[in-house]
Amino acid sequence: MPTTQPNFQFNQWPHSMGMIQSPAEVYEFQFEGPWLWRARLLLTRLERVAFLHASGHDGRLLPLSQNVKNLTATQWQELDHHLADGFWNLPEHDDKFGLDGWTWTLSGWRGKRAHRVSRWSPSDDDFAQLGRFILHVAGLPMPEDAK
Repeated sequence: MPTTQPNFQFNQWPHSMGMIQSPAEVYEFQFEGPWLWRARLLLTRLERVAFLHASGHDGRLLPLSQNVKNLTATQWQELDHHLADGFWNLPEHDDKFGLDGWTWTLSGWRGKRAHRVSRWSPSDDDFAQLGRFILHVAGLPMPEDAK
């Protein structure tokens, strides 16, 4: 079933949708690979409560998982550490691209600040470590050809 995207500016969502009030943090990590392999993870912190919603499917369109789980304070602190090293100060795109590989996109909103980073098959840089951490916390497997 096709989905429709709401009409909004990147830096206004999710505040413009009435979903959250500041201070809040929301991160959406999309991990897309060959053969229709997709994962979408939404990490949200509202004051002292943090949770993660994971969904996706493999190349056969079988669900990878679909769950919501609470994140511990330690997990969110580790996420903050990775975000400081591999997200907020990176440019949105780099000059690496290809035909076969994995696209990793992280969009984040912290208060009124918004940022997005997209990379094709990141190797062992800070952004790659951040993505692997998010997949690990979600309990999603890292496909062999994406390691």
